[in-house]
Amino acid sequence: MKHVLFKKNSLFSTRFVGGLLLSLAFHSGSVCAQNEPRYNRIASLESSNEMKSYQKDLRSGASFAEKHQRLLLNEGLPQLFIDGNRLDRAGVRQRLEKIFFDSIADSTAYKKATDSAVTQLSALARSEQISINGSINAVLFLGELKDKQGRLLTTATQPLSEIISDDSVTPAVRIAALAGLGKRIQELGTSSGENKQVEAATIVPTLNKILSL
Repeated sequence: MKHVLFKKNSLFSTRFVGGLLLSLAFHSGSVCAQNEPRYNRIASLESSNEMKSYQKDLRSGASFAEKHQRLLLNEGLPQLFIDGNRLDRAGVRQRLEKIFFDSIADSTAYKKATDSAVTQLSALARSEQISINGSINAVLFLGELKDKQGRLLTTATQPLSEIISDDSVTPAVRIAALAGLGKRIQELGTSSGENKQVEAATIVPTLNKILSL
């Protein structure tokens, strides 16, 4: 396997990608409505009885039921693109991970929750019903999701690679996915064993496509 070096001034530079994403987000316009959630700010969702019930259930070891999935998909993930949260998008991503995933005690429930999130976030990356800014935030969240052991979520790697390789996806959104892939490349340096081989096998084809552009 070829070793790919990422120099300070390369495309994968965190400073470069972060600056470019900030610029693109600034010029991306307002968020368009797509099934607007009932809670128009993350703080309202956090303090709601629904959210408290969700956390109580899942802390007790309950399975990830349909009602939990509805709250995550219909009220949680839309917080990434609604207008009420536009001034603190990074903070919203951190708060969503904390309130929806940190409280899940059961490993099977955790996997079901993150699988649901990955599927929905991948769809938001390609959605024409929300702004580019909203899609960027959705993909950044996809790239930041972690598994129950605190490692970057393996099941998000393939969707990120597909977004990067998809010429029909807006370039700004593909760059956001590239940031998530870059985090995984950094993490590979500290991982070992089977997980490292699986992740590398997913990432390398995408890198080859990027390098051929």
